[in-house]
Amino acid sequence: MSETTIKKGGFHYAFVIFVGGCCLSMGGMALTLSILGVYLGPKATELGSTPGDFALWAAVATITSAIVMSFWGRFLQTKNINVCITIAALILITGTLAMGFTTAVWQTYIIGFWMGLGWAPIVTLGMPLLVGNWFAPSVRGRFLGIASAFTGVGTFIWAPSFTLIMQNFGIQTTYIANAILMAVLILPFSIFLFKFKPEDMGLKPYGHIEEDSATTAAQSAADKAGISVSKAFKTPTFWLFMFAMLFMGIGMGFNSNQPKMAAEFLEGLMQPEAIALLGASMISVAAVGNILSKIAFGWVVDKLGIRPAFIVFIVLYFLAFATWLLFPSMQIMLIVGAFLLGTHNSLMSVGIPLAVRTFYGNRDFSKIYARIGVVAAVISGLGTSVVAYIVQFVGSYTASNYVGIVFVIIMGTLLILALNLGKKYIPEAKLIPEDA
Repeated sequence: MSETTIKKGGFHYAFVIFVGGCCLSMGGMALTLSILGVYLGPKATELGSTPGDFALWAAVATITSAIVMSFWGRFLQTKNINVCITIAALILITGTLAMGFTTAVWQTYIIGFWMGLGWAPIVTLGMPLLVGNWFAPSVRGRFLGIASAFTGVGTFIWAPSFTLIMQNFGIQTTYIANAILMAVLILPFSIFLFKFKPEDMGLKPYGHIEEDSATTAAQSAADKAGISVSKAFKTPTFWLFMFAMLFMGIGMGFNSNQPKMAAEFLEGLMQPEAIALLGASMISVAAVGNILSKIAFGWVVDKLGIRPAFIVFIVLYFLAFATWLLFPSMQIMLIVGAFLLGTHNSLMSVGIPLAVRTFYGNRDFSKIYARIGVVAAVISGLGTSVVAYIVQFVGSYTASNYVGIVFVIIMGTLLILALNLGKKYIPEAKLIPEDA
């Protein structure tokens, strides 16, 4: 086997696509759902609504996105990708801009529907598709992981920055800055620089390997091996993962509610402006936990195995709520809890996909995981409202953290059961179906 990277010693256009993918991560999820907590209290107060009612716009957006995602998936594959991503970006930009001018909470739901129409190409589908096309399998995972991590990098920067803008210039100006930044990060790439695949420019993917026929045949066989999507849906492991994801996705809701939680825990101990900045910093630190845990999860799997890796990160998720309950008035421990909360993202974005591929094989992996992914997207959008409503019902963020512990225990039990049952499918997942 001889490895030949196209354009030896020269610049490969794949790196333009990679930078664009990073900007999609920083300008998509990081500038919409990830920083929802920055606006949660101030905008809800401005509209005369509760945080839970205001945050429902994100649920409307993610549900709408789930409905139209299959259409966008087909358009991105068959239509001009520059036009598709540009239209989607303009939908998100105009929606973000309009959010700053809303005067009633019902208006945010209309905007949430509008933004949901353009959500998928920017937040969900665009970056993995482009980076996946432009980088060969031998290096694809590395570059996808880095580009995905820029969601956390963006959140780390934007949360405290927008809090400062809001404190000095108001909510409307903050939304305008949000929309402008989204345009600056996405539109230059979507209009001028994105290319669907390297073959469009007479290139091969970066890291392309010229393989001998035996290696190619072996890889082709491995790609065909696995359990069918229809059979996977009938296994208890699939449904255990699905229900576990419901409780896992609530973590995004606790993340967005951190500024409000800090305001409750530190009331009277700090100035309100300082508390707001600390709350935004908690979102930023959770983003760091998100980034580092995604890297660490794979390392733990390599060293200890997939089941011990899940156990480690379930425990870290549990410790987030325990830390907040034990040290609610200590600023440094609120930050530590935020970091631990951020690690739960590795369970969703690394652990579940890895387990699904391990137990069901490559054959229908994308179809099987897509069903679980839709649940994750919808519950992540609902999470902020769900947690805010839980707080309203139980009366405080202290009590809601006890609810969070219960959720983690339920989630952990479902995941361990799924992992234990899933082991028996591994031999079949390695078999090539007769009709392949």
